[in-house]
Amino acid sequence: MRGSKPGERRGGRAKGSQNKTTRQLKEAILQAAEEVGENDAGDGGLVGYLRRVAKEDVKAFAGLLGKVLPLQLSGADGGPVELITRIELVDADGDGEG
Repeated sequence: MRGSKPGERRGGRAKGSQNKTTRQLKEAILQAAEEVGENDAGDGGLVGYLRRVAKEDVKAFAGLLGKVLPLQLSGADGGPVELITRIELVDADGDGEG
C-alpha cells in the first residue's frame, strides 16, 4: 500500500475485537442448545443439553471437556498433583453399543 509503514493497520476490525459473524454464530449455537435442552422441550437449558450430549455422544462430550480443562494443573498448595494416567469409558447398559 502506498504510504503505509510495515506492520501498520489500515482499516478492518480493531485489534483484539471479535469478528461480528463469529460472535453471532456463537450466540446462536448457545441459544439453540438452551432451547433444545435435555428433551427437545428446553428442559435444563444449556446444562440439560450438555447432559444429553454426555449420554448420547460420549466422544463429542469428551472433546468438549478437553477444551475446557486447564492445560496445567497444580495442587492446592502449589505443588504437584497426582495425574490420572488412564480414563476408561464403559457402556452403561453393557450391550457394547455406544
